[in-house]
Amino acid sequence: MHQTLLRVLVVAFGLLISSRDDPELKEKDDIILQTHDERMMSDTVWSDKEVEEVSSKLLNIAPRWDKQLKGIQKEKCLSTEKVIRRDDEVKLVETNQTALQVKKEKEGNKEEQMFQHQSSEGWGRDLLWCMWNILSFVSALHCLEKYLQSKSMVLPFSADKVRLPDHATLLRFYSKHLHEKNLWEEEFLDGFANDLLASAKVVCERHGGMSIQDFKFTDVSDVIVPLIPLEPYKIQCLLRKDETTMQPCGQAKMVAGESIPNTCYCQASDADDDTVCLLHGETGNKRADGFAHLCVKNSSFLSKSQTIRWFRGTVRQAWAEISHKYEFKVTTNYLDAPCALVIQFKSGRKLSLKLNPVVKLNRYAHLCITHFPENSDSLWTLSLDGYEDTLLDYFSRQLPDEACHIQALEIARFLHRRQVAVTGACALTDQHFKTALIHILLRTKPTQWQSNRIASRLRDLLVFLEDSLQTKSLHHAVVGNRSAHSALRLPAQLTQAKSLNLFHPLAAHECIYRHTVSHYKEILQSSHMLILDYMDEKRFSQ
Repeated sequence: MHQTLLRVLVVAFGLLISSRDDPELKEKDDIILQTHDERMMSDTVWSDKEVEEVSSKLLNIAPRWDKQLKGIQKEKCLSTEKVIRRDDEVKLVETNQTALQVKKEKEGNKEEQMFQHQSSEGWGRDLLWCMWNILSFVSALHCLEKYLQSKSMVLPFSADKVRLPDHATLLRFYSKHLHEKNLWEEEFLDGFANDLLASAKVVCERHGGMSIQDFKFTDVSDVIVPLIPLEPYKIQCLLRKDETTMQPCGQAKMVAGESIPNTCYCQASDADDDTVCLLHGETGNKRADGFAHLCVKNSSFLSKSQTIRWFRGTVRQAWAEISHKYEFKVTTNYLDAPCALVIQFKSGRKLSLKLNPVVKLNRYAHLCITHFPENSDSLWTLSLDGYEDTLLDYFSRQLPDEACHIQALEIARFLHRRQVAVTGACALTDQHFKTALIHILLRTKPTQWQSNRIASRLRDLLVFLEDSLQTKSLHHAVVGNRSAHSALRLPAQLTQAKSLNLFHPLAAHECIYRHTVSHYKEILQSSHMLILDYMDEKRFSQ
């Protein structure tokens, strides 16, 4: 048994350490196998001596096998190292190729990004260039439009070339459609306003606080209603100039006690309510807390918006108490005036009555509320209508009998109002026409205002307003006008003051100016046809 095991071990050892490609080893293996086969065939048993001989032979052969084995292993190691080196070289080459490829891809991507960046920059420059060209083109169009608009401001329908009816037609038109109509309206509106405002006085006395004085007609349908507080309160008027519109204005300050002249700082508009004056004491500047609902918040100055709200409410209550006596409807229109009433008869005819609450400064001047242009809520517009009416009365006494100055003024106002009814209100008002008439009266001889020259004087009025619109300058008829002072003894503080331009809002606001010029163009263009249409009896009766 041990012999068989020894043979198997020897064979296994030989197989492990031998190379199949070595012919020597192969020959030895054949000898051993042949000997083994012969022994097996002879069915003989090896003696111990034979075993020892075989073992000794094997031992002698073993050193040579070890050397050959080491040589083979060394060759295998060398070949393996060569293979590994080749593999490493291949991998290195592959790695280098991969790196080169990655580098090329990166460079390609970088070049592509640079190309895209350059393309985007080029596209951005192109877009900027296009936008700049568009902006330049739009700016050029805007400049051209401004230029054409400035050229269009020159009125193509020059007033001195506008066709007007002859003097006989103008006088008949005024007599039939303005004078007679105004007489009936004045009579009716005077009675209605008297009844309505008398009822408003009763309402004010019932509630206390502010009261209403006697009213006054400034035009056919315009009424000023002076406001006055009940005792012991009074109103101090502090005059100033509105820095926005450059027009004279004032503030109405409610005070309790004696009215003190505006010569001390304690009476100034910027004085504190807690100011103690050693000269006047505290009574002159005492705050009127009973009128806080009518004043600007945290002040003693009358608020225009609060005053309008109170006045409208008072008029509504007054109409509610007397409406049962009339057979017509009364509605309100807050666009034309602080309190404008529209009287509608059953026949469909309508009349307008404009009630304007004012604070009287003296018998010739007052502070009023105007919608255009807007200013601070505590700044009231200064009106000098009393002085202007005094001037007109003076000229009426100087002019010949049946002078045409009032007829020319009323016809011009009529043309303006008809255009307002068509295209809406503008900066041009009836006051501007009256101011223009006063300037013309100051520069012309009285003999030029005879009734047969009404067409020429009406044209002069239209030309004067046209020139004023061209220059955006229309000076006040009283303030700063020394000619008015020489004609009539007016207060020196008015005539010696700096002249006021009533068209300053037109010079400050181009949009308002263009609208006003367009309005005036329409007046000049339609004046002749409008008067003839009214003179047509059949058309008028319809």
